Amino acid sequence: MLPEDFPTRLIVFDDRCGNGEKSALFAEWAAAMAQRLAPARADEILRSAEDREQLAPTWIGCGMAVPHARISGLKAGGVLALRCPDGVVWTPEGDRATLIFFLTVPEESPELHLHLLSVLMRWRRSLRLSEQQLLALPRAAFEAGLRAALFGDGAGTAPAVESPSVADGRCGGEASA
Repeated sequence: MLPEDFPTRLIVFDDRCGNGEKSALFAEWAAAMAQRLAPARADEILRSAEDREQLAPTWIGCGMAVPHARISGLKAGGVLALRCPDGVVWTPEGDRATLIFFLTVPEESPELHLHLLSVLMRWRRSLRLSEQQLLALPRAAFEAGLRAALFGDGAGTAPAVESPSVADGRCGGEASA
């Protein structure tokens, strides 16, 4: 759950993955985030996220990527959650992200960024769903579970669909190689 003293907005987009071209998607996601957090700062959000991605890809594995922007002076943070069934090529090796969390946080609050990452990773692992099962969840169930994990209105593991066989928990329900 997020700290009460810092407002954070959640935006959920399904199928807003365009043609899978990461740089074009970053621009769309930065604009969506700016619209809700800082309307005149879309270019700054985009630059920050792209600079971070150039430094090191934000690919986490298990079909998940967490690009992020740190922007000076923001009064709220943001989480843009996307499920991309066809995936977005994320790494030079061709790894595809099907679950993407685009984070925007105040530069002055690096702890919020780390806290968001921690909450999102715990939530993903707690689902005990395979990547395909997560993508197949109804949007309402996906959003409710994510909202519960971030804001504490529920258990955070909300989806009623469970994998009949749960592996080691590294990626939810996916088996390890």
